[in-house]
Amino acid sequence: MPTDRYLNLPEEKRRLINRAVVSDFRKNHYKDIKVGRIAGQVQLSRSSLYTYFDGKGEMLQLAVDQIWCDFFDFNKKRIVEHHGDYWAMQMDGLEYFLQKNGRMPLNLVMFSYSSNISREYVKWIFHHADRQNMRLKTAEEFASLQDLCHALLNLAVCKYQMGVDIREVKWDFAVGLSHMKTGFLRKEESAFTGDNRR
Repeated sequence: MPTDRYLNLPEEKRRLINRAVVSDFRKNHYKDIKVGRIAGQVQLSRSSLYTYFDGKGEMLQLAVDQIWCDFFDFNKKRIVEHHGDYWAMQMDGLEYFLQKNGRMPLNLVMFSYSSNISREYVKWIFHHADRQNMRLKTAEEFASLQDLCHALLNLAVCKYQMGVDIREVKWDFAVGLSHMKTGFLRKEESAFTGDNRR
């Protein structure tokens, strides 16, 4: 977490620092991050920036949380616009993520976001998704689907960064979603009982 001094800054100053931190981490691998460069973008000294964060690791966590918060906010808007269609939201989310973060270092894509951010997002999506044909009854069960979709997104970003054609990346992502959708759809009871054996 950033220090109390950071949390007590005026909102506009925090926004400027956030933007500088996120921008640098989006473009550079962790070892190439220069705190002095980030500080210069917001007209602070290196030592002043360190009064807001205990180290570069905290800046990384801030950047990751901000990137995923922006992504989750986008998905929330899209699921409402798609009238609860979770799968359409995921396809739009892939497009957004590749456009905004497709060239972001993979270490940042894979770095875990705050569990609080994730829990709140999953609960919100769970309550706004059309689950009429899904077998998922609780937000905890829904979280397992979200984890799979997150892994599929990570794989899509890896392929994109390896130079795979974007149409193929989207196609593979759509196929993966289709398999997941089938697995999470509600099925007739007889499909699980073995009554259909010949």
